[in-house]
Amino acid sequence: MFFDEVIKLHRFIQDWMNGSAPKTAKAFSCFSDALDTDFVIVHLERKCIVLL
Repeated sequence: MFFDEVIKLHRFIQDWMNGSAPKTAKAFSCFSDALDTDFVIVHLERKCIVLL
């Protein structure tokens, strides 16, 4: 179910941001693999970050 995936990704982001998730490419892949190929983050300072 889509809602379950959103919850899982939200928990991962929380763990990543609070330091409880391993800072490895393998650990981060559960997040990056769920993103569309055109996904970008626009930082508050208007800098564009491409993850893929």
